[in-house]
Amino acid sequence: MLYNRFMKKMRHILTFRVVLIFSLILQAGFLTAEGEAESAVTLKNVPDKKIPLKKVTLFSSGVGYFERNGYIEGNSSMELTFDVSQINDILKSMVVRDYNGGTIDRIDYSPQEPLSRVLKSFIIDLSGNPGLPGILNQARGESVRITTSGPLTGKIIGVEKSTEYTDNGENTEYSLNLLTADGIVSIDLKEIKDILFLNPVLKEDLKKSLSLIARENSRTKKRVVLHFNGTGKRRISIGYLTGMPVWKTSYRIVLGEGDKHFLQGWAIVENTTDEDWDNVKLSLVSGQPISFTMDLYKPVYIRRQHVKPDLQRQVESQVYEDNLEYPSAESTGEKAKKSIPMRAPAMKKAGSRYLSSSESAAEYRDEGLRMNLSQGVHASARGRSAGEFFEYSVKMPVTIKRQQSAMIPIINADIRGGRVSIYNEKVDPVNPLNGIKLKNTTGMYLTAGPVTVFEKGIYAGDSRIKTLAPGAERLISYSIDLDTEVKAERTSAPDTLISVKIVHGTLISKSRRINEITYIIKNSGKRKKNVLIEQPVRAGWKLVEPLKPYEKTRNYYRFMVLTGAGAGGEKSGFKKLKVVEEKILSRSVILSNIDDKLIGIYIKSGSISAGVKGALKEISNRMNELTLINDEVNRLKKNYKQIWDDQTRIRKNMARLSKNSGLYKRYVEKLNKQEDEITALLGKMDGLQVKWEKQRAGLNAYISSLDL
Repeated sequence: MLYNRFMKKMRHILTFRVVLIFSLILQAGFLTAEGEAESAVTLKNVPDKKIPLKKVTLFSSGVGYFERNGYIEGNSSMELTFDVSQINDILKSMVVRDYNGGTIDRIDYSPQEPLSRVLKSFIIDLSGNPGLPGILNQARGESVRITTSGPLTGKIIGVEKSTEYTDNGENTEYSLNLLTADGIVSIDLKEIKDILFLNPVLKEDLKKSLSLIARENSRTKKRVVLHFNGTGKRRISIGYLTGMPVWKTSYRIVLGEGDKHFLQGWAIVENTTDEDWDNVKLSLVSGQPISFTMDLYKPVYIRRQHVKPDLQRQVESQVYEDNLEYPSAESTGEKAKKSIPMRAPAMKKAGSRYLSSSESAAEYRDEGLRMNLSQGVHASARGRSAGEFFEYSVKMPVTIKRQQSAMIPIINADIRGGRVSIYNEKVDPVNPLNGIKLKNTTGMYLTAGPVTVFEKGIYAGDSRIKTLAPGAERLISYSIDLDTEVKAERTSAPDTLISVKIVHGTLISKSRRINEITYIIKNSGKRKKNVLIEQPVRAGWKLVEPLKPYEKTRNYYRFMVLTGAGAGGEKSGFKKLKVVEEKILSRSVILSNIDDKLIGIYIKSGSISAGVKGALKEISNRMNELTLINDEVNRLKKNYKQIWDDQTRIRKNMARLSKNSGLYKRYVEKLNKQEDEITALLGKMDGLQVKWEKQRAGLNAYISSLDL
């Protein structure tokens, strides 16, 4: 019974709230028309009725530059519509030009005041989504007309809350206290059918509040109005930056014989805007201009910093570092020629193709053995330097529909690269990786991206490259070289003392620590191989053997080893490389605290000068004298303790004897004799202590004077 009563009350309350909200919306009935008017785009005095998008430039830093070109006439105003998320970039970057003598008057837009702040300025604050009791409490003192069983007019005193606890739980009810002509009336809220505010100012405030809420919920577009002053028909240009997906690059490499290969590059472009790119001039710029967002749209009340979240990189394949070794008389190019065959075998012409002398024309009749990626695909972009960046400008106008993506070929060119097997113990302790030492001979920048490698018409593996300038070289690896194995054997030896000197009482020694790794390489394949071994560069260690590496990157030494073919004989495929590093260790010891054992080690070393050896021997002798004095003092202390212990025993026995007994008298005589011995011992110890302190002071003075 109580439950049915409770559910009936809840239905009354819900019905009342729906009716009340509907009545409030009727009071703000102009909302729909106003909202539609706000979202419309009006072009005034513009002959073409629109300014078409003509150019799109995408940057690899995640922004895009859009340029519109068209014509206006006389004093004109033009409206553009942007997504709310774009407004900050538009305010930060928009560039407007009026050619043929016109000027830009101003650019208007509606500021975005925080909704909660605006709603708090009205008589009834709807910012916290208040319920009916909250709305009526804010309208205390206002005149209203309500309808229950009949109409009733009065002024709101307030809303009273009452809670009833039943077996079914807590039941809360609200009553409106109203001052009428007949006195104060309390009305249960669930009995009220409608409420009408009689104050026209309050009614208008409520309409405006609801209008702002509806507009905020429904509108995602903002208008920017540009005002132009001038005479006649004139050409204008409007450019602006906005956030865009990063354009990406992917490559395909077809490995050829020798060092000549074929590279094809594709740009991946995404149009995530709400506008078709219809016959636009598309440019793709490689580089990392610094870009950030700043809230210029909302009025600033509190200064706030915008920080971009850190993006964590995941490494799934090897990306190799550039060579940072300063060129010597023997240039890197000359070294490469000696170590890596950078010239293809002699070619003979066969129709439109060049054939290796080691290959037959019959092989090329089967296109499965020779992937010709240039068939049917032509690079549609021109590359050029653009300041600090590199620009790929697509030759023909591009059309990409809204929310669509496209792949555009930008590179179709031969590229050079010698084959190598790259061994890095941390990557794979057993096998090296098949790789290519690419040299960018395309004349264009190669932006960072994945590389799919093909050889003899089949997929050979994947790789990645970092941005590569024209003429630069970079390693790529794409598969495991199962024909080659490498074993790293380490040997260790004790540190070798190389020098010792004494400076103002401190002995400074230097010793050499050797780290030796021997790489045993076995090539079981049918062809010779260049095996490139990478070994980490460690702080404090110096390369001793070989004297110079083939290359040195930020974190690795690289050593090139040419191995014979495994089929040439039992040992033809074997090669060894010994890499030796040394580290100089420095140790400082205060001579006044040095022990005799360490002095003996230094004296036996052949790396110490005669002066240092003589000084160490003198220090050792003086320390030995101090040791003898200490030993003598310790012996006397031991005798003193023995006498003292014996006296303690005698006094305990005397306490139990009669003073007239013979034993008591003997004890007295012995104690007298022991007292004389104690006096002599204490005198000797005092003398030895004085002697020790004098000799110690002399030793310290001698040590301080040394500078060898």
